[in-house]
Amino acid sequence: MSKLSVPYDNKVRKRKDALIARVKQLGTEFELDFNCAKYERTKDPKYDFKDLIHDNNVIKYPWYFEILAIPIKNWKGTSTIISGVNYSTSVNHQLYFKADKYEHGYSWFHRNGIHLQARDIEEILRVSAAGADISYNDNIPLNKQRQPCLIIAHLVSQRPEYKFGYGKSTLKLEPYSTKIAETIERLLKRIPLQNRVKLSKEYKGVTANLDELLQKRWDVVRHNPSILDIYSTDYDPWTQSTVWYHLREEYLLPIERMYGIILIKANTRKDVTAMINERCEKLKGFPRREELGIFASPRATMYVDRRWHRVDIVDIPELAGKGTDVVFIEKQGVVEIIKYLADIYGIAFVNTQGHFADYPRDLVPRIIDEGGNVVILTDFDCAASISLSVLLLKMYIKNLSTKMAIA
Repeated sequence: MSKLSVPYDNKVRKRKDALIARVKQLGTEFELDFNCAKYERTKDPKYDFKDLIHDNNVIKYPWYFEILAIPIKNWKGTSTIISGVNYSTSVNHQLYFKADKYEHGYSWFHRNGIHLQARDIEEILRVSAAGADISYNDNIPLNKQRQPCLIIAHLVSQRPEYKFGYGKSTLKLEPYSTKIAETIERLLKRIPLQNRVKLSKEYKGVTANLDELLQKRWDVVRHNPSILDIYSTDYDPWTQSTVWYHLREEYLLPIERMYGIILIKANTRKDVTAMINERCEKLKGFPRREELGIFASPRATMYVDRRWHRVDIVDIPELAGKGTDVVFIEKQGVVEIIKYLADIYGIAFVNTQGHFADYPRDLVPRIIDEGGNVVILTDFDCAASISLSVLLLKMYIKNLSTKMAIA
């Protein structure tokens, strides 16, 4: 057989019109721009063959892949993909063209010569638009983002093979994958670029959104202090991750959807978390982060009385009285080797995990207030020097520096 026989007119224009007519007949929840619809298929059905080995003979079966993209009007979400094989689809249609979890089923060269890989049609669209192997969490550059579309992907093959027996949900992609990816990339190049709406000049950026969120939290806490009472039914502690989730869901994502822009980049969460302390202290009354009920994960543990204790904000008063001599050590491995001394002599060890974070730093003056002695054992590197400088300054201000030894 030299050509694939199909039950319809296979001319590009007529096939495209037939698919559009079918979409109109079925109807969708979207407002579609049919005038800008784009259609692509493998170059020529006569030349695409799938090899099947039977009785040591190679039998060639013709096949072809087609894809239709219809732009969705007034939509800032992602494209919607409907897949089918041999004129039918299923509830699990997304699995037809999806590779296994730990493999890239599609491998091809972008028109700029870069080798690309993908697991499914959605990822083919993403990396083709970017022109690079970007991860799921990376953003497509603004000037390369395409309009979201309703996409119909369809494979016609006389002998499609499926994984996992007769379930017929996941294709064996090997015979088709490269040409499918190349066809999708050709289609993507013809989809119009995403329309851009400029942000209002009044928008001050992510920092201003963070300030507004923290101000709301501060107002709530001052109105209802029981939010910070661990024994109250209103107790509602936040972590720094909670701040990020509220910022993302209440501010950043709605703005992205409204304007079709990207605010959340690879380092945005890290940058936001790093500035929470500073932005809290700029609020009225100059509160610390903990006064807003926002707590960092404890970065230190204390070994005393044959047990490890987390150095957390609510436990500092109790921990400060455990041991008259407290040794702060960066490396937990060192503590594990010498902790028998604590068991014998009642010394307490605090493992800071490399940095003096807020809570272990706050523990030092409380220990001294309780009449204890503090020893700090560190490497003589930049990080240790900075941590000690901050701590010594704090001790000097409180006139406590004379009771602390540095090793």
